[in-house]
Amino acid sequence: MRKLSYALLLVATLFSMTPLQAADILAGFVSARQVSGLEYEFTATIWTNDYHQSFKRCAIDLVVFHNGTPTSINNVPRVNGPAPTWSNPNCNIATSLYKAGEVVKGPIRKNVYQTRYTFPGTGTGKVVFQSFAREINLINLTLPELTNFNAETEFDIIDGSNNSSPQLDLDLLRPATSGQVFNFVDYVSDPDGDDLTYAIRVPGNVNMNNYNYPSAALYGGGAYGVDANTGEVTWNTPTAPVGLFLVSIEITSSRNGSAIGFSHLDFVIEMDIGASLPTDLASGLQVSPNPAQDQLALNLDVHQAATVSADLMDLSGRKVQQLLNTAVGTGSFQEVMDLDAALSNGLYLLKLTVNDAIVTRKVMIQR
Repeated sequence: MRKLSYALLLVATLFSMTPLQAADILAGFVSARQVSGLEYEFTATIWTNDYHQSFKRCAIDLVVFHNGTPTSINNVPRVNGPAPTWSNPNCNIATSLYKAGEVVKGPIRKNVYQTRYTFPGTGTGKVVFQSFAREINLINLTLPELTNFNAETEFDIIDGSNNSSPQLDLDLLRPATSGQVFNFVDYVSDPDGDDLTYAIRVPGNVNMNNYNYPSAALYGGGAYGVDANTGEVTWNTPTAPVGLFLVSIEITSSRNGSAIGFSHLDFVIEMDIGASLPTDLASGLQVSPNPAQDQLALNLDVHQAATVSADLMDLSGRKVQQLLNTAVGTGSFQEVMDLDAALSNGLYLLKLTVNDAIVTRKVMIQR
């Protein structure tokens, strides 16, 4: 199969056919499943930050290419999650097609959009979803708000034979812990049993000058890479800062030794620090309330004299407020910490340091 070079045509087509949409996307994948003959079902699965515009994104637009000729499919409905209600006026509640999306954690939402399309003949098919700007809290992508999101799959439409693109099997928001090996595997499968090979890529529409792979040199730890045959993504004991890292994989489908399609998968590694403190140092950590409005209460049983500090971080790992820095003795320690009135609603990380040990807790601010 020959990959068609549509770069300039694609950009022009997408911006003429597809309205600019919200700056909220974290990760995503597009698949094409052959229903029968020339009829295909397209699925776009997108992870978004609900504190931006994703809750309003009840439908998206796709661009479908057949042998290089584009067609726009507008208002592809979101089909997962609960049915919309009057409390969600941003969705069209007059039809059951539009769902409210599925809350994954905090403000992060999984959105599945689906439609069917019949190609006019055999050849090369391609499905693209593009949106204006990405989620802003990405550590290894500078100027994400000025970088378009792009997910696509391309496949041969073969006369008398089935050929669906790889289908998504796992969520694309992946947790990782500093100092522990990160592994991610079995995230797609091919319904036709075709051979799949994998390679690291620069995410779609990303200028390489504005993007860094999650490398050991920049973010600590060992090598980052993907196994070409199994697709297993590994980041060996990273010491990266807390926050969100953008990663992308190219998946090539082959049959009888010939490539018959490819898919681009963007996912996010959510780096966190250790979940617990050494038991000889402290225990019984509680942070409340959560969600919080104006204050956070910290409760901790300290087993040896220590210096305790608490910093509030955004999802990019940037400190937005120092809440506490004090020396404490052994025993029960309690502190009520005032939150800066200028902090906006959203998900934050509370980084608690007791001597040299660090632990984080996710904190939602809702005012």
